Amino acid sequence: MSNSYNIEPPPTAFATLHTTAGPISFSLFAQQAPLACRNFLQHILDGYYDNTSFHRVVPGFVIQGGDPTGTGEGGASIYEDAEFENDPVTGEKIEFHDELHTRLRFNRRGLLGMAKMTDAQGKGSYGSQFFITLADCRAELDGKCTMFGRVEGEGIYNVVKIADAELVEGTERPVWPAKVTRAEVEEFPKGDIWQGMKKRERIASKTTEDKPAIKTKSKKKAGKVLLSFGDEEEEEGPVVMKKAKFNTSLIDDKVAALKEPVKANGHSKQEKSTKKSTRQRHSASPSPPPVSRSPEHHRKPSLHDSTTQLPLKDPESPSKSPSPDPSPKKSLLSETNAQIAALKASMRRDVTQVAEPKKKKSALEQMIPETSVRGRKRRHDGAPADSAQDSDALRMLNAFKARLEGVDSVMTGAKEATNGAKADTKAANGSVVPSVDADDEEAQLCDLHFIANCQSCSSWDQDLELREAEDNGEDKTWMSHALSFEKDRLGKDLNWKRKNEEELVVIDPREKERELKSKNREKRDGGGTFRGKVDLGEWQSAYEKSKALVSNMTLSQKISMITGGDVNGSWTALEYKDGTMGIETAYDVSAFSQASALAYSFDKDLMYEQGSAIGREFYLRGYQVVNGPTSGPLGRTPWSGRLGETLGQDSYLNGIAFSLLTKAFVDQGVIPGGKHFLLNEQETNRTLTPPYSSNVNDKALHETYAAPFYDAVKNGMGGVMCAMNSVNDSYSCESSDLLLQLLKTEIGFPGQVFADVDGQRTALESLNNGLDYGSSSLWSSSTIEAAIANGSFTEERLDDMAIRNAMPYYFVGLDTSNQPSLADETDYRDVRANHSKIIRKAGSASMVLLKNDGGLPLDKPKYIGLFGAHAGPVMGGPNQKLDVQGSGPTYQGHLATGSGSGLSSFPYLVTPLQAITARAIEDGSMISWILNDTYTATDYTGVGSSVGVDTAALAALQTGTSTTPSIENYANIATVSLVFLNALAGEGADRTELYNEEQDELVNTVASYCNNTIVIINTIDVRLIDHWINHENVTAVLYGSLLGEESGHSIADILYGDVNPSGRLPFTLAKNQSDYNVGICLTLDCDFTEGNYIDYKSFQSRNITPRYPFGHGLSYTTFTYASNASLQITKSRSLTSGPTTTTDTRPQPGGPPSLYTNLLNITFPLTNSGSVSGADIPQLYLSFPPEADQPAKQLRGFEKVELDVGDTKDVTFQLRRKDLSYWNLDQRKWCVAEGRYRVFVGASLDDVRLEGELEV
Repeated sequence: MSNSYNIEPPPTAFATLHTTAGPISFSLFAQQAPLACRNFLQHILDGYYDNTSFHRVVPGFVIQGGDPTGTGEGGASIYEDAEFENDPVTGEKIEFHDELHTRLRFNRRGLLGMAKMTDAQGKGSYGSQFFITLADCRAELDGKCTMFGRVEGEGIYNVVKIADAELVEGTERPVWPAKVTRAEVEEFPKGDIWQGMKKRERIASKTTEDKPAIKTKSKKKAGKVLLSFGDEEEEEGPVVMKKAKFNTSLIDDKVAALKEPVKANGHSKQEKSTKKSTRQRHSASPSPPPVSRSPEHHRKPSLHDSTTQLPLKDPESPSKSPSPDPSPKKSLLSETNAQIAALKASMRRDVTQVAEPKKKKSALEQMIPETSVRGRKRRHDGAPADSAQDSDALRMLNAFKARLEGVDSVMTGAKEATNGAKADTKAANGSVVPSVDADDEEAQLCDLHFIANCQSCSSWDQDLELREAEDNGEDKTWMSHALSFEKDRLGKDLNWKRKNEEELVVIDPREKERELKSKNREKRDGGGTFRGKVDLGEWQSAYEKSKALVSNMTLSQKISMITGGDVNGSWTALEYKDGTMGIETAYDVSAFSQASALAYSFDKDLMYEQGSAIGREFYLRGYQVVNGPTSGPLGRTPWSGRLGETLGQDSYLNGIAFSLLTKAFVDQGVIPGGKHFLLNEQETNRTLTPPYSSNVNDKALHETYAAPFYDAVKNGMGGVMCAMNSVNDSYSCESSDLLLQLLKTEIGFPGQVFADVDGQRTALESLNNGLDYGSSSLWSSSTIEAAIANGSFTEERLDDMAIRNAMPYYFVGLDTSNQPSLADETDYRDVRANHSKIIRKAGSASMVLLKNDGGLPLDKPKYIGLFGAHAGPVMGGPNQKLDVQGSGPTYQGHLATGSGSGLSSFPYLVTPLQAITARAIEDGSMISWILNDTYTATDYTGVGSSVGVDTAALAALQTGTSTTPSIENYANIATVSLVFLNALAGEGADRTELYNEEQDELVNTVASYCNNTIVIINTIDVRLIDHWINHENVTAVLYGSLLGEESGHSIADILYGDVNPSGRLPFTLAKNQSDYNVGICLTLDCDFTEGNYIDYKSFQSRNITPRYPFGHGLSYTTFTYASNASLQITKSRSLTSGPTTTTDTRPQPGGPPSLYTNLLNITFPLTNSGSVSGADIPQLYLSFPPEADQPAKQLRGFEKVELDVGDTKDVTFQLRRKDLSYWNLDQRKWCVAEGRYRVFVGASLDDVRLEGELEV
């Protein structure tokens, strides 16, 4: 989409507004909007915005603030002051005018603009008020208001909070408006004027004009203060800003309450003041829940609409205070200190607990006897044991005590151990083993706690011994153990760890996670610093230059580079522009044919020649990057709206054209930015969030959709535009599988990946997963620096991105060429040269002769009838308004270009009417026309009037040239009738029809009256013809794409035989719409279950006969293919089955180098056996062994051969390993299948003239 790729320039200043809803940080474009930025920054320095409110909220549109009066009618610019009214450089008076810039557009929420005030004469001016957008407001604001900044980071959430405020009914006034508490400038732009800015001693005016002071009225009774809406006399005075009762930064509410003595009523004077102030601060920043809004709230009015704004309720107005609490309360601090003191006391063992005061008993409790107990019944102290149970318990206790007294020897041993005595230990077998001192450094350490003679670890053995002893009747129980405090041998005292920290290994799971992520990233990364994974080959020199450039950049400079900014003279941001049909929206450039026309030509030389002409014009106009060529949409469905921009539905044909255009651009010194990567096969649901997901298997992904990018990268593609859609449920511009694995590793792409409009969705995911050039709003300096600091992004990856941005620049030689500066779209600069001749030749070479029963070529016809809107010019033209919302289905004029990104810029347009009229003049022919598809005789208004005239007599006179103009009358008298049809679609919407009933009816009507009816069709892609193709009077059909500025001449050249038609269908033309196997996907999950079987491959697999097959096209002459015996198949010695990587060490740009090794030569003789010179396009189709799991026949070669009458030439097809390979899902490699390959050579897919085979 034109110009939408020009993302915002890098900001040069930063400021923050601290609001009651939270801080809002701004980046400012001081270089592009210096007046607005200086005004904004100076007001911040002066404190002008302090205590101002966001007085206006328009849901879904903007929030507005910056008015000191809060009415929406106040606020002055700094240029109204004498200090700033003159330009400091020129001395001229400054007019605070609009500052509009092509790269600054109100295309999303969070953009900062100046609010314009309009006076009674309709003249607009700027003051201090600003607004922040809440949505895409291009239609309402672009070209009308200055955009000078954007919201950064999480400030956008605070903007949303402000926008969710409840509004006064019927207005755009918030009930509780958010306020700016303070504002600060964080960074000034560079330059003396900016750096010299300083705070001025001034106070913001609170009214729009000076008014006399108003006497203070007597104080009203408490609780009776009401808000006024302007009908009270005292409201005419200035708004008085209330002074705070105390300094909130020095006094805390609760502490202040403690310091004030308590009055009789339980509240201090300070306490009352504090509570009142607390209420006021709370009411100043309420957070009401979102409210439902009626439809009228979603309208988008002008930025200043005082009729919908009412004065606001003062949030600091005193309200009725609640009645004081009659009971005295302790302060929170006192209660807390008391609790802390009690807790500390309870933790001391030697403290005497203060007895709790005895609670007075109630009358009922006093009646309970002292001997009574609560709960279960028990004896009170002193009562004798009177039960057998108690006697048994006493006997058991005495026995236990006796056993304890009998273990003195064990206790003595324990004491000796405690004193450090070393005693021999008797082992279980009776031997004596000397004890080990715990301090012995040579003692064996336990595995768990690293402690010598660790008792915890040895207890397992001791427990085993005890159990064995108990089994033998020995009395070894727990009673024989003693407490030992000699030294910790249980691993519970961790002091030893602090003494041996150097011996410990600390395992941080977060560090481990980062290490694993880094390894995974290295594994995926096809290029980081290329890490030896890609052999750069011809790109090596560009890499070395880019690396040297980036190594001298700071972090902020690298960030500026990858977001479209300049870097202090060492790097100038690249300029991007659509497209493959010529420079869009510019004066004095050529309007080339649509790219699809080159696919119709099957002419490799022409592809390169036209691509060179396009690249030359881009270079001379000062652009460095072409947003093209376009491979995808490839053509999964003929209903896709953008197939006119692309290069055919066959991946081989598409890849050859894609690579030749790429090489042409590189050779002209501009960077090709191939698109769309990948599987962007329809417009429907493409712009949703989330967009549709193209879900495809790995085989079809490689063999059909990614295959053309291999060829283009091999030929020097330096840029790749990732698509807006998702692939396998991952955003294309944030998919590591697509960008890092497939594109940068398998294909070896060394250049920059940049995003389609809205293709970049998030910051971190796009940074880490392969995007190299993106939006400065998502990739702000603060975002990237924070990501590097917390480890979620690396500076190594940032270096990789910067290097990839520079490498294509050096690769195409822009560093050594003297490219002209960028020309404005309306500047005159002669870049067209002889390109009109190339355009005319390409147009005629791309026209396909579908049918010819003797109608063509024309030979000085006596009477020519032209029919259809497509034959002549549109009412106003030739250029059209840029539209990315879809186009068509037909065009009421001669259609010679597409729409959206396929829109050409016409310097002029030759229509068929103009070109055929010129030939009629030469030949002495007569010509009549009906330039409409649905014309009737009643549409005609003749010269004069028939009122009062005998109509019967008049009808008798209507002969010859006086015949009433009508389709029937003109067709009846014509010796040849030419009917012109078109079909249009484009970016933004998919097609709604594959044929048009009105146009088809026109053909049938003309054919019913003229026995030599010729139909000419120019279409965006498939246009069905079965409603009239078998009509006996339809003698010829010409079919082609949109041909550019020389369209009429190109068509006339074919009609009159100046050029022998040689174009071929780059798709299958079906009989019925239902013959195509894939339609438009209407869900968000689009499953490509057909795999490789699209277009002719699908027709073959389903055994459906088309109207005209892929590759079909007739000529005015005939060509003879020799016999099968003349077909020579020569194999290279290196042609063996198996994967390509057996001979490849590393991929190069384009993939494994061996993919491009020629393995097969197929040669045969071709003769022009007709009566006129012409060109034929033999095509080679290949059938694979079953192992490859491929369609029945696939295009693997084509050559355009020019032959004079009677001449014969040997035609040779060279097949590379890539042409013989398939994607092996098990090995995930390109492999050559073992078995029999069949070879078919002919004039089309179905018109096979020669056959052969070979074994691999």
